[in-house]
Amino acid sequence: MGRLWKRHWTANIAVSRTDIQLVILGYATGVIDALSVARLNVFSSNQTGNTVLLGVAIAGVKSDLVIVWSRNLVALLAFWFAVFVSGQLGHRIGTRKRWWLVSTHLVSSLILYVAGILIYTGLVNISASQNDLVFLTLTGVSYGIQAATVRPLNVPEIPTVVVTSAMVDLWSDKNLLKAHNVGRNRRVAFIAALFLGALSGAFLIKDADGHVVILAASVKLAVALSFMLNADEPIKENGQPLMAPAPLPASPPKSTVPTLPATTPANHYASPSVAALNPPPTSSIITARLSTPK
Repeated sequence: MGRLWKRHWTANIAVSRTDIQLVILGYATGVIDALSVARLNVFSSNQTGNTVLLGVAIAGVKSDLVIVWSRNLVALLAFWFAVFVSGQLGHRIGTRKRWWLVSTHLVSSLILYVAGILIYTGLVNISASQNDLVFLTLTGVSYGIQAATVRPLNVPEIPTVVVTSAMVDLWSDKNLLKAHNVGRNRRVAFIAALFLGALSGAFLIKDADGHVVILAASVKLAVALSFMLNADEPIKENGQPLMAPAPLPASPPKSTVPTLPATTPANHYASPSVAALNPPPTSSIITARLSTPK
């Protein structure tokens, strides 16, 4: 039993059924971004928006939005740091190892739980901009880990933290209207999940900011534990997936055309005479005819 558990724990997961888990993570992304955007005008996961807002804040453009450049910068740096560390470690450990995926997503969810506890205890109050940079650091690290660890799962339709690429790929898909289209279905599910997550987070903000963070953390925790249930990736040998042996080639049909014997008898072909090869000159033939008695 112990050996089987160890093999299961250290095996690579099969990525064929991870799309549902990634869609659920997209829901958690919408939940947390609803809170950070509503309270701080900062995205916890979507770094495209933070990059634009950082440029606007540095330029000092007057806007109806209260944009604080330090918030966007901290969110970006925290996200970058988490992506760098988890991405580089994943390359060395194995990006699809079960224990790696479970551990990193557990850490990601626990970080959000810490952020939620800080809000409940009053140590962080993002509504009053109290220690808001601590909150943005924690959420940026959490979603940076998520972004870096799901990317190698080879489900490009569901990036979990950014929706623009999914929208572009959806509407430019040449097979958009086909009945069976897995890529389209994944993109639609992801976009809908992120929207529903934002809607859920927005409704929870009316009660308490901490509720929003705990919801996102709980969703991420459920996904982390669910990686224990994914099937193992097929065993590989010499770096290549095991495949059924190729069938032996069929023997060629017997030819009905008779074949010549391997050796040809010496007298099979008549050799031309030397006279035929070297005929006498024409003058000799005429002389012989004149000299012939009548």
